[in-house]
Amino acid sequence: MLLSVLENSHNKLKNRHRLLSTMARGKLILIATFILVFLALYIQEMKIRETVRIPEVSDEDIAKEKAMKAIPAEGLEYYGIWSAWGKSSSLLRNHTLYSVVKCVSGCSYSDLLSEDCSCIISAGVVAVGRDGEAFLLPDDFNKVVRREKIEVKSEDDALKIAFEYVNSSVVFGRAVLLRNTSDIPVIKVEECEKEMHPELCRRDYEKSREKVEGLRSTIRYPNITMEDGNYVVTFFTWKDLGGIVEMWRIEVGGDGTIALLAHEVIAREVGKYFMLR
Repeated sequence: MLLSVLENSHNKLKNRHRLLSTMARGKLILIATFILVFLALYIQEMKIRETVRIPEVSDEDIAKEKAMKAIPAEGLEYYGIWSAWGKSSSLLRNHTLYSVVKCVSGCSYSDLLSEDCSCIISAGVVAVGRDGEAFLLPDDFNKVVRREKIEVKSEDDALKIAFEYVNSSVVFGRAVLLRNTSDIPVIKVEECEKEMHPELCRRDYEKSREKVEGLRSTIRYPNITMEDGNYVVTFFTWKDLGGIVEMWRIEVGGDGTIALLAHEVIAREVGKYFMLR
């Protein structure tokens, strides 16, 4: 009888030990599964980070940081505030362009055009890639073009690249590709009279018209030739900041990289332009 009781107790202890062992193994398996799932998710996250940048700072902040390091501030590196705003580009599709300005009062773009911000310390354009790399334009234009993997297969492609070199580096306003003087925006008397005295409007209109007419024999349709396997593009542009008319001669390679061969300012304060205050 006593032997039977002892045997039953022994079996119960064995069963309990087995149950505890099974539970322990279950816990270990659960912990191991959790660790394996965590590691798999971590590895997947690392792979995603290798292909897609998860920004810790905004592209605008990256542009400002690049400008702080690359754009001369004329001895005023620790004075003033940096402001940035986006620019559009139909050609540089894998980069975001920012006009970046260091101004005494830290003005925004609209402030610069409408309020007193007479002391701009430095300014430039920065292109920020999807991977967070930043480039100063026009200095790094060829680096950006190589990253875009652009192919130039025609004269039209070459003209687009050459003009993009000019337009992408315009901090304020825009550049206009000129084929003749009719491409230059001019003052319209009707619009002017809403803001100024009619007599002043007519005077400004006549002055603007005379300047534009004076360039009729100078401004020509873009000329594109082939030299040593590369396109050479000669063209004229007008910028609405200051009404500046310029001549450009740019060599364009098959990969879109350029070499500036010649540049000349032809005239200033032409057409319907604006000035920074």
